[in-house]
Amino acid sequence: MSGLGDVPSLFIEPSFSVLESAELLLSALDSGGAPATRAAAVDYAISELTRTEDEAAGRRQAALGFSGKEQRQAESALSLNDAAALAATDALMGQVLIAAAEATGEVAEPAGPEPLREAVRSARSGFTSLRPALGFKSAQESGFHSATVEEAVARFKKEANSALEEILTRSDEIVSGLLTKASEYKDKILEALGNASNLLEAGAGATGLIRRAWDRLRSALNFIRTITDAVPLPDLDAKLSRLLASLHPRNILEDVFRVAAVRAELENLTVKPSIQPAEIDPRTAEVAGMPGRFDSVAANIRSVTLIAAVAGSMAAAHVAGPLAPLMVPVAYALGIAALVLVGMEYAGCGHLQIVKGVGEIVRELQLAVVTAGSR
Repeated sequence: MSGLGDVPSLFIEPSFSVLESAELLLSALDSGGAPATRAAAVDYAISELTRTEDEAAGRRQAALGFSGKEQRQAESALSLNDAAALAATDALMGQVLIAAAEATGEVAEPAGPEPLREAVRSARSGFTSLRPALGFKSAQESGFHSATVEEAVARFKKEANSALEEILTRSDEIVSGLLTKASEYKDKILEALGNASNLLEAGAGATGLIRRAWDRLRSALNFIRTITDAVPLPDLDAKLSRLLASLHPRNILEDVFRVAAVRAELENLTVKPSIQPAEIDPRTAEVAGMPGRFDSVAANIRSVTLIAAVAGSMAAAHVAGPLAPLMVPVAYALGIAALVLVGMEYAGCGHLQIVKGVGEIVRELQLAVVTAGSR
């Protein structure tokens, strides 16, 4: 991880204060009594929600030292897992803020408190699962202590094959689910990729809770863009086109992840007697922890995608003008593309150099084996 300090205290914890302000707003909305008294309580709660959200945004900018594009670049220095958790936090808080804006009638007739109540409940639940996952690392000393080289190689092959299968299966589950949800937008998804930048730069004149909700939601999607923007658009179009046209996404993912090639490398992995089990076991631990790390990142990308498709479209309707209808296809296009690219990284055939995947570790071990055997 980068030298940004403790990610939870810098980025996650301040959002709890925002949630407390949202709960204060709920209490005000639920209160009885004279209309003037209730209105005053609501106004005060809105001011507290605005204040705590601005403080949270200020702490983030101060920690990173930047805003806008430079902030996205600084955030990319975080570990992939922590950056994905930060994006999920932004999405959850964007959902709370747009619900607060609608509950208070900032842009239309008040929608009532129930959507806000559900958004706050969802955010608290989400934070509970996010907090322990931050800083997740594979244990390099996992208890693998092979007695012989043969045992070490056999265990490595077993764990690497298992990791590859789990990454492929989980990718298929999440991508297939998103493709199903995005089915009515399939003809717009490829076009949406090229328009994502214009959409996410809209909203300069927005104010109030709507503006703050939009800032959170596009920050979450901009994390995904740090992944997708690293790959030429024609390459993304080609991968998405294959997925959109296929009835069996797993087959496409298996090909894109080069699963057969990695398995062949594993099958052909041989060692010489001079290598020691202690040179193999740490790499076994590394691949054994990879599905858990991948699942954490993939689940957060899925969360960002689904929230952005709903809450993002609500916010975009008020801030993005004629580009607003692009919000849903943009969210799905970015989410699906990012999941494919991250899956490629963890499988070990990506080019983003954001994680060391299964295939890379297999090749690294092969090089170590050759070096060890030639001493």
